[in-house]
Order: sequence, then structure tokens, then C-alpha cells
Amino acid sequence: MDYNYNSYTQNNEPDYYEAYKKEQSKEARGVFSRFHFALVMYLVVSYAVSIIAEIAMLVTLGSIEAMSEFLASHRYVSWLLSFLPMYIVALPIFLLIIWKMKKMPFERSKMKASEFFSLFLIAQLAMWVGNIIGNSFNSFFANIKGGDVTDHTGELIEAMPVWLTLLIVVVVGPIIEELMFRKLMIDRLSRYGNTVAIIVSSISFGLFHGNLYQFFYAALIGVILGFMYAKTRNVLYPIAMHILVNFFGSVVPTPVIEKLDSLFAMIESLEAGIEVNMSEFIGSVMVVASYSIVQYAMLIGGGIMLYKFIKNQKYKIRDSWEYKLPREDAAGIIVGNVGTVVFIAASVLLFAYSIII
Repeated sequence: MDYNYNSYTQNNEPDYYEAYKKEQSKEARGVFSRFHFALVMYLVVSYAVSIIAEIAMLVTLGSIEAMSEFLASHRYVSWLLSFLPMYIVALPIFLLIIWKMKKMPFERSKMKASEFFSLFLIAQLAMWVGNIIGNSFNSFFANIKGGDVTDHTGELIEAMPVWLTLLIVVVVGPIIEELMFRKLMIDRLSRYGNTVAIIVSSISFGLFHGNLYQFFYAALIGVILGFMYAKTRNVLYPIAMHILVNFFGSVVPTPVIEKLDSLFAMIESLEAGIEVNMSEFIGSVMVVASYSIVQYAMLIGGGIMLYKFIKNQKYKIRDSWEYKLPREDAAGIIVGNVGTVVFIAASVLLFAYSIII
């Protein structure tokens, strides 16, 4: 028998309700399982293709030393091995798995520029808080390990030329990730409520990054991006926000860090009694100070906007669902399925790997 919602509203008997709840909960488990299984396949295929390519390179070049020298002199190959498998091979497989999943009907709406700017400031605050938490966990595990826990993704980005960072980190990455975690995921999970869809997509987005350092700020920013999409159903808003966040987080700090390193070097020279170029010294101070002032202003602004955002009722999303997950069973339905369990296990393994290596 098909225990659908229309029949349920016409049959209020307890036995019918229990049968309806059981069938709908089973279907919901399948939905969460399938989407997370698609994410697992995305990760597995990405790593598998990269490993196969590295093995082929090793066989061709004849030794690990020769391959290391080749990669050192051809840095673009490492970047290609990191990104092309994800976007060229793994992404189509991911789409094949989830494409025919049922979606909730929705209507698009617009977002005011002032609201977008407020959310950008909140995103900057979320990035800062997430970075602090991530660094704290990295320091904790570094003490246990007895050595540094390296942010390998950050190192890869720092080694990129600016044009490639702009292309991959600022443009391509945000577009692909927003289509996956906001457009595709929230469209399919909002059958069980926008709140559920936003929370699950943001945590999945954090886990997807595969390391503790990025998990916290990615998950926090994912809530903001998910809110933007659920409110407007226009993926261009979270894409634009993601691009801005990555630009200010990856591109803008690079010249500032260079100026800061130069400033420290000049200070050491002055302490040693060595003459330095004072115009360059003052210029470096002004760049670092200006950047710091802007950052602190955005953080304070983010705190103020977050307070107003929570207080102002008009910013709430109207939640609707095809089937409202029972409060007492929601966690079990969302997490207690094969796909989600495997995805979490794979993410934890990647976290552990990033800490150990």
C-alpha cells in the first residue's frame, strides 16, 4: 500500500500514522544515503584517478627520484593531478548518481544588496571563528604527534601562480561546489525541510574538504551559503558570495603576507644595526596596518550584522516540507544509513591522513 501524505491526512488512525511514518522515514534514509554515497564516489574516483596517473608517471620516469624532480620542475602537473580528476572524471559520476532524485518545487526570489553585504560580513566572521577552531585542533594534534600538522591544501594554493589561484580557487571551485552542495543537495533534501537541508549540506560541505583545518570554517560558511540559496533559490547568490570569500581569503592576503615577511626581515636588520630602505619599511607598515584595520572592521561589522540578523524576524526562511522528520528520529534517519556512515568514515580517514602525513 502507498502510504502517501494525502491518504494520511484523510486517515488519522494511529495504525495508519505509524505505517505512514515508517514508510516515509525509510524513503528519507534512502535519500540521505544516496546523496552521501554520491559524495563518496566523487572522492574515491578523484583520488583513484590521481593515484593511477601518478603510478603511470612513476612507471614512465622509472624512479621516485626522477618523478620528484619532474614534478618539482613542472609544478603545473601537480596542480592538474589535484584538480582535473575532480572536475573532469568524478563530477560526471556524481551527477549520474543524484540527477534523477526527486526535488521540491520552489519559486525564486531576489536578495537586496544590503542583505548580501550583511551576509558577507557575517561570512568573514565565520571564517575567522572557523580558522581559530581549526588552528586550535591542529595545535592539539601537533602536540600529540610531536610535530607540525600541515595545511597541505593551503600549501598547494600558496605554490600556485596568481592566475591559477584565481581560476581554480576563486572561480571554478566555488561554482562547482555551490552547484553540488547548494543547488543540487538542498533542492533534493529540502523535501524534509529547509532547515534540515541547510544543516546537512553545510556539515557535508565541511567534511568534504577532508581536513580539520578547513572543516570548521567551511561548515560555518556553508550555513550562510545554504541560507542564501534556500531563501532565494537562485544559486548565483551563493556562487557570488563563495567567490568573494575565497578571493579575500586566498588572493588578497598573499601580497600582505609578503609585505609582513619583508617587514619582519627589516626589523631584524634594524635590530642588528643594518641600514634598511625606510620608504620600503614605511610602505610595508602601511600595507599591513591597512589590511589589519579592514579585517578588524569587517569582523566587528560581522558581529553587529549577525546580532541584527538573528534579532530581525524578516530574515527567517519559511520552512516547508514534503515529510517532516520526527524530532526523535531525525538524527537516526539522517545519519543512520549506509551512504552517510561511509561518507563520514571516509572523511574521518582523510582527516587522520592529513594529520599523520
